[in-house]
Amino acid sequence: MFYLNHTNTKTKGFTLIELVVVIVILGILAATAAPKFMDIKKDAVIASLNGMKGAMNSASNITYSKLVVQNKTVIGNDTSGTCSGPDAKNKSFCVEMRKGTYVRVKAGFPDCSEMYRAIDADIGSYGSGGNEGKCNQVQNKICEHEWCYCHHINVDNNIWPLLKVSKKAKGQVQWDTGVMWPKGYSITSGTLNKSSTCAIVYRQAICSDEKNCSYKNIQDMPVTVAITDGC
Repeated sequence: MFYLNHTNTKTKGFTLIELVVVIVILGILAATAAPKFMDIKKDAVIASLNGMKGAMNSASNITYSKLVVQNKTVIGNDTSGTCSGPDAKNKSFCVEMRKGTYVRVKAGFPDCSEMYRAIDADIGSYGSGGNEGKCNQVQNKICEHEWCYCHHINVDNNIWPLLKVSKKAKGQVQWDTGVMWPKGYSITSGTLNKSSTCAIVYRQAICSDEKNCSYKNIQDMPVTVAITDGC
């Protein structure tokens, strides 16, 4: 006769002390890893800003080259209006960057109001009517595109020297600038503060006499500056 021997086995789990130790270790790892993760994210955003800055510089130079190739002469105040309409190809101040895409120029380089049109990327520009794309339309608006752009904004005294304006030209105003900022970030519409800004500032070309401006009397070439303090 055979007898079955039943052995009672008990499954042993973690003790309370062991669980507390594990939680403490995980907390230490999280506290150590979180700052490093934030640094990696910031570095990635800054790298992206520098990449877009390079793209804007290239677009600026290409615009000038296309102006010469397309034999367009822009002098004086013959720069009113935009280059987004169907009649853009007939305007002397509109340069075709890509098929059907025109950019308004100032002294041979992209005007701050339409610099974003010179770049082939997912860029949002807000506003409507006479305020199209102006920075007073985007106060504290989180960018939902890969990039967002607005124009005509004042900058604080920490950013202004970086724009390298040699002297105040006749008729030139401080806010002849455009701002490009990345997805997930926002800007203020009053005065752009360096300490809280994560964006690229574009300052359009400046002539010695803004009312009679052309590529022949450029005083200061256009400048792009990456502001990373607020990233």
